[in-house]
This record gives sequence, structure tokens and C-alpha cells, in this order.
Amino acid sequence: MIGPSQILDIGRRSLFAHQYALSVTSHNVANVNTPGYSRQRVIFETAFPLRIPQGFMGTGVDIGRIERIREHLIDLQVRDQISQAEEWEKGDNILKQIESLINEPSDFGLSHAITDFFNAWQDVANDPEESGPRSALVQKANMLSNTFHRQKTHLQNLVEELNTEVDGITAQINSCSTQIAKLNERIVALESAGHPANDLRDERDSLVNLIAEFADVQTSENTDGSLTVYLNYKVIVDRITTIELTTKYDARHGMKSKDIFYQNELLIPASGQIKGIFTIRDSEIPDYLHDLDFLASNIIKEINSLHRSGYSLDGSSYRDFFKGNSSGNISVRDEIANNVSLVAASSSGSPGDGALALQIAELADKLTMTAGSHNFTFSDFYGSLVSNIGSTSEFSNEMMESEKLLLTQLENYQQSISGVSLDEEMVNMMNYQHAFEAAARVIQTADELFGTIINMV
Repeated sequence: MIGPSQILDIGRRSLFAHQYALSVTSHNVANVNTPGYSRQRVIFETAFPLRIPQGFMGTGVDIGRIERIREHLIDLQVRDQISQAEEWEKGDNILKQIESLINEPSDFGLSHAITDFFNAWQDVANDPEESGPRSALVQKANMLSNTFHRQKTHLQNLVEELNTEVDGITAQINSCSTQIAKLNERIVALESAGHPANDLRDERDSLVNLIAEFADVQTSENTDGSLTVYLNYKVIVDRITTIELTTKYDARHGMKSKDIFYQNELLIPASGQIKGIFTIRDSEIPDYLHDLDFLASNIIKEINSLHRSGYSLDGSSYRDFFKGNSSGNISVRDEIANNVSLVAASSSGSPGDGALALQIAELADKLTMTAGSHNFTFSDFYGSLVSNIGSTSEFSNEMMESEKLLLTQLENYQQSISGVSLDEEMVNMMNYQHAFEAAARVIQTADELFGTIINMV
């Protein structure tokens, strides 16, 4: 027989269920601006029916579970796109630094220093007996050498800064792995006891996305709710166990580069900030430094070759103008720097002869640089080098913008699924409120029935 107690129990179940639903909705509204938060919804289930002589009668509603709204496929796409966008953005930022270091075109760049240097030889050719043009030549030669040194030093310092950044990124990945392992433990403990761990899952996903900024990351969820995390398909988190990455210097391209190792195995991610750093540090910068050294060594060789054949003011000959063999050590020979009369300007040794200085000045327009199948002047070779860096930077910027646009589109779509809509939550809140008030009315009615029955007795 169905009595007021059954009605009271149905009302109580409904009251508690919709009160719980209001709490979940309030939690969604409170986290509308929380990064990485996934909206949650209550899944109502019909309570277990009561068997009566006439069959089965419903006993109200229960909370089945609190569902976290996520779309696994779009989450994977967003994560992969984060790595792609971060790779190109990191590369673009480094290339912009390189362009800033090169500082072209400007009055303080290498192109201007090369032009000034050969113009100074022209001035010596015009007044070979005067010390003023010779002093100016040595000054311009020192400026050229210092500009080579400065560019090489800046690039080497940039490499060391990138090495330091690799260390920092590795530490961040290890920290994220440790935090994910701890979250795995908490999530398993809560969910095995029947409690939802939706907020902890959001926190864990945010950490995985942070790792994705640094390198390509893959995940697989285990049956107990824990997550296995892979970096470049190598396990770094297995439930509550982590495997730390390490770094170590390696000498190559005449520099020391910091590499990342996974259990003593070299790790080279396929995307992410690390890939962007490695691409520029281990490819673009060494190529540029090689070309810079090639240019400096050719200037040294061509100038010295002619200078040895000429005569200084005291009639001496067979003396190099420059010492060194690269952009890092090119400099004017000490005896010439200390005595400008030793500059060889004459091809015959006769007073007033500036023919050799003129020949050296004319080197500026000769195709003395050979790169591949092309011949260049010194300035054109350097101009081509700067142009290549500019083209690489422009391409990197275009790729970055394209990848970031795609990421924004994917994140917007993800947000449309998992993000909190205040309009939708307000509608839900009103529905739950009305259901709560109706349940309260059912309880009130059951109470009145109890009173009537008691009065009858």
C-alpha cells in the first residue's frame, strides 16, 4: 500500500537531487573565467522502483553522476596544435632576436663597416704619402674587426641563453610530470571511492597542455582513471611513477649545445618550443656563423694577399695587414696598428704611388666570394646572408600566424563544448529552482496528509 511516507520520500529525493544540481550549476558559474575548467552537469537517474501488488511504482530521482563535459578528439587536436603553434612562435622569437643582433640596415652594421673599410683604402690611394688617411684606414679596419667580433659574440651568447632555456624547460617538464603523478594518485583514490574528481582531471589536463607547449605529448587513460603520459612516445608518467629528463652539453659547430636525454637516450621532440629552439640553435645559427667566418676569412685572405705584394712608406714589403682567420679573431696586425706608415699602399715602392691601395679598394667590386655556383662581392655575399635570414624569419612568422589562427579556431570549438555558458547555466538554475520548489510542495502536501490521517485517528 502506498502511503504518505512514500510520497514524502519521493519529495525528499527530489529536493536533495535538485539542491545538488543547483550546487553544480553554481560551481560552473563561479568558474566561468577559470582557465582549463570544464563545465559539469548532473545526470539524473530514476530511483530503484518499489514492487507493489499492482506491479512496480517509481520512487523518485537519484543523482547518477556528475559528468565532466569533454570531447576527447577535439582535446587531442588542440593539444597537438598547441605544440605546432609554440614551435613556430619560439622559432620566430629567436629569429627576431637574430635580426636585432645583425642590426641591418644601419650605420653600425657589418655592411656599413665593409663599405667604410674599402672607401678608406680609396682615400689612402688618393693621398698615399699622408698619415691621416692611413690612420683613418686602421680605424675603419678596427671597426670592421670589432663588428665581426660583436656579431659572433652576440650569436654565441644567444646560443648559451638558449641552452639555459633548455635547462629551464626540462625542469618544467619534470615538475609537471611529478604533479601529474600526484594527481593520478588522488584521482584514483577519489573515484575508486565513488567520488567525482572532475576538477582534479581539469588540473591534470592543464598540466599535460603545458607540457605540450614544450614538446609533442601523447596520453592514454588507464582503467583506474590514472593517466600515462608520453613525450615523443616515451613514457614520462606511468600512473604514480615518473621518469625525469636530463640535460647534457655536447660540443658541435664550434659551440657547446645543451641536449635533452631520456634515460641516456637523446630526445629530439617533433614539435613544441624545444623543437623551435633546436632548429634555430643547431641549424640556422651555425649556418650563419659559418657564413660569417667564411666572409671574414676571405676578406683576410684577399687583403693580405695584395698587401704582401706592396710597399710601405719605409720601403718594407711582404707584410700581412690582418691577423686571424675567422670572424672571431680578425684584427689589424699589431705593428700596423701601432705604426700606420707600415700600411702598404705602393705597388712599386716609389714615392706617391698609391696603386696597391687602389687595387685593394677595387676588391670591393670584385666577385671574390664563391658560394655554391654563384660568385659574389663581399657586400653582396653579406647582403645575401642577411636576406636569407630575413626570408627565414618572414616564413617563420607566416607559419606562426597560421598555426596560431588554427589553434584559436580549435580552442573556440573546444570552448563551445566544454566551456561555461552563463545563459545556459541561468536556464538550468531556474529549472532546478522550480523543481526544488515543486519538491518542497510535495513534501508539504505529504505533511498535510499525515496531519489529516492523525486527526482522523
